[in-house]
Amino acid sequence: MSNSPKRYRPSEVWSILVDTVDNQPALQRALEDGGTLKRAFEESISGAEMEGETVLEDLIDLIAGFIRSYPASPHIRQKLWDCCDSWIKEISGALHCEYDENAFENECPKPVTNDTGIELIKALHDAQGKTKEELSGEIGVGEKTVQTDLRALCPELSRDGSQPAPPIRIGGQLVRVQVKEAHQSGKKTYATPNRLHPIVLQLNTMQLGTLLQALQEKNDAQNSIVCKDLATDIWLQLSDCGKERIFEIFGAHDPDMMAFLQDTEEEAEEIHEQYSPFIMESEMVSDLSCEEQLLCAYKGDSRCSLTVKINGQRTVLQNVRIADGCNGGQSWVAYPDGETPDSANAVRFAAQDVCGFLTF
Repeated sequence: MSNSPKRYRPSEVWSILVDTVDNQPALQRALEDGGTLKRAFEESISGAEMEGETVLEDLIDLIAGFIRSYPASPHIRQKLWDCCDSWIKEISGALHCEYDENAFENECPKPVTNDTGIELIKALHDAQGKTKEELSGEIGVGEKTVQTDLRALCPELSRDGSQPAPPIRIGGQLVRVQVKEAHQSGKKTYATPNRLHPIVLQLNTMQLGTLLQALQEKNDAQNSIVCKDLATDIWLQLSDCGKERIFEIFGAHDPDMMAFLQDTEEEAEEIHEQYSPFIMESEMVSDLSCEEQLLCAYKGDSRCSLTVKINGQRTVLQNVRIADGCNGGQSWVAYPDGETPDSANAVRFAAQDVCGFLTF
């Protein structure tokens, strides 16, 4: 009498899938004609008979792919994952083969809840634009959620008379960005020219205080609006307890730090429930230090004008672009628009040589 493992035809495997599926509408729809799982099954499991363990491995891959691509919020996908995990255990029993309890999670980790506002802003950085369907798949939420969040970020998209969606709060601040809607190949695409980088740090008190100290020292040295804005962004994210600890540990014995923290708290209180407008580098340049202006011009590849003093002579450089002088930000190159940094008309100078404001 043969002890060889039972082998299953594709039709038998399909019957097991249908018979064991839980009463979960999303899974049942996926098994219908034209459904995601039905198509994936027909593409990956066909032809010769297979042993139960091989079938189970293929089905785990197939179901894991279904979960990863399912366009829904992480909360919904977590519930769906639980159903699929139980379903695979039922399938393994029907196939009469052993099942490793961690096999499905190893292949497809349980979905986690992401900050969809952050993920949407990052996805909109693509200058080519993305459709709602593409954004939905990338972020892991439905297209209706994408539409709601787009209107929350940019109320101008609510042109049908509907009320703007509730605001999105990221890092303690209400956020809005410009979102451009375009038509490509008959579909609407969305992108933002605002390179807002939504960074939320997870810091202990020592790390947080060290970061704020660095901003305070930089601000005291250059009266930097960038440092003040960064400190305010951080302060808005802190609990009352966290703020008290920072005052107690880092401000109590340092008058300069205490003054900086108090100014930061006052600014944070003023803007707490207001939208924080996104500011382009070119808009904030007049408030920046010389080094920050140079960095903005270089980073943005912007045309600008400045006055430099070289060998005792003041020289006005108009309609130029800035390149890094390859000396850690200590030296720079200004070259005429339309030429290159190594052109004969390029001028090399140090940051301290700048004696006139940059204009963009």
